[in-house]
Amino acid sequence: MNNLQSIEGTIHGELHIGAIESSRLPHLINVIESVIEDFPLVRLQLHTGTNSDIRSQLDSGLLDFGIVTSKAHVQQYSSIDFPEIDSWELNISQNNSLD
Repeated sequence: MNNLQSIEGTIHGELHIGAIESSRLPHLINVIESVIEDFPLVRLQLHTGTNSDIRSQLDSGLLDFGIVTSKAHVQQYSSIDFPEIDSWELNISQNNSLD
């Protein structure tokens, strides 16, 4: 978050947020839209990837925030849990069976 600055009370700058592709991504987009409305001089860049991609980019300083699903390595970061749970489903062709 070193990319944000305040001059005469006006916050401006750029935030890079990494997130896994998830059914919760639309909720994140709503939050981003609210931030843009409240802070029009702050540019938000959303990056998507795997849990590993997001952590790697956090570690290298390319991201300011990362949203991941795995709690592995969580002790390395300041973190909060989101109350929502992501659900996944498997879709296969009707021509194939799981037998």
